[in-house]
Amino acid sequence: MQIVSKIINKLTRLLSKEQKILLKKNIPVTTSLKVNECDVKIVCNSVYELQKRSQLVESETLSWLKNWVHDGETLIDVGASVGTYGLIAAKLYPKLTAYCIEPSFTNFNSLCENILLNDLGGRVFPFCGAISDKQSLSTFLMPHTTIGAAGHQLANEKIPFAKPTKFSSIVSVYCIDDFVSALGITANHIKVDVDGLDFEVLQGANKTLQNNALKSLCVEVDTVNVSTFIAYLAGYGFNVVDDPQRVGTTWNITLVRQ
Repeated sequence: MQIVSKIINKLTRLLSKEQKILLKKNIPVTTSLKVNECDVKIVCNSVYELQKRSQLVESETLSWLKNWVHDGETLIDVGASVGTYGLIAAKLYPKLTAYCIEPSFTNFNSLCENILLNDLGGRVFPFCGAISDKQSLSTFLMPHTTIGAAGHQLANEKIPFAKPTKFSSIVSVYCIDDFVSALGITANHIKVDVDGLDFEVLQGANKTLQNNALKSLCVEVDTVNVSTFIAYLAGYGFNVVDDPQRVGTTWNITLVRQ
């Protein structure tokens, strides 16, 4: 592999800038995820992303999409990364609308590419910003810029970012209540996976959680906060229907209004 890489590097040095651009454009690397009869295509802009997207998606999140989400509904994916679950949902349900929220500029770029690749521009809407408990401008901290990777976080005084920051940017931050109000939409399902500040996301969704139109949530929890999450959402009438066997310190639970 190293020998081949060296040969390719030598050959590409002989190309003009225009030729290099055309070469990159004409040799896209993609992989496919097959869910039921649906084929979801994913652009792979890094080796990490190719390896990750070539594996099966999170079983508990996929189970949530299959068992609780229905056609014609509206899904909000908070912490969408490159859009895998919003794309799967839109492929499974031809009349579903998904809003994919992702503050990482590297992931957001791939998210937009994936929407175009799957011809879902009319039903999957990307937003390059963040969700928390209040509307603001905030600093988004990234320990790396690897496309498809996680571990980023909004600056937060209560939970200092423990990792060295490679890149930071200023992002628009909404709470879910203000986000749906600004767009004039009603959320039927919400996925929350923001690597550490998930509870703040829920605290900014008071009106949305009270609205009976919201039917289910899929939320990332960990061994420290799981009981807090369950108790908080129970206060809005949501109960856990899927709490899978725990592998590691974080996992996704499904809660529905009952």
